Amino acid sequence: MFLEPALGGVWAVSEAVEKEREAPGADLEAFRGFIEYMAQSFYRASGETDYFAEGFRDLLLKRDDISVNERIDIAFELGWLGHALYVLKRLYKDGPLGEYLDRPDVVKRFMEAISPVMELYVSFKNGKAEDIRKVMVVIGGAVGDINAIIQDGLREIENRRC
Repeated sequence: MFLEPALGGVWAVSEAVEKEREAPGADLEAFRGFIEYMAQSFYRASGETDYFAEGFRDLLLKRDDISVNERIDIAFELGWLGHALYVLKRLYKDGPLGEYLDRPDVVKRFMEAISPVMELYVSFKNGKAEDIRKVMVVIGGAVGDINAIIQDGLREIENRRC
């Protein structure tokens, strides 16, 4: 609320109405080409996830509005996520999953798995409060999806050998 001069030398009370700001990337249609380019290879799609879980954890530890126990719970889930991402990337770079992970359908699965967690990261970074149980479910779901990608890829390779 602000005091503003009004007619006749009287001060009037007015409320500041803050416009809701739209996120810079809210119009995804404008980024279609970039998204399609990123989705053409696992290497490109996974490039920004190298230190993602650690960065999320560091951001989380700075928040005072989340209890210590909740921070520990989320950090634990982020540890699982970091490990799953590490294993996936090692199997891509040095292991047998390179060709499998570069398939467009698998890249799409990976992007669908990690996107909700990245959305939570942006929300946390912008200082928005989130339901902690939702955060745990989203991170745990991403870990499960990434582990399923690994298992499906290894299963497919094993089936080709037989």
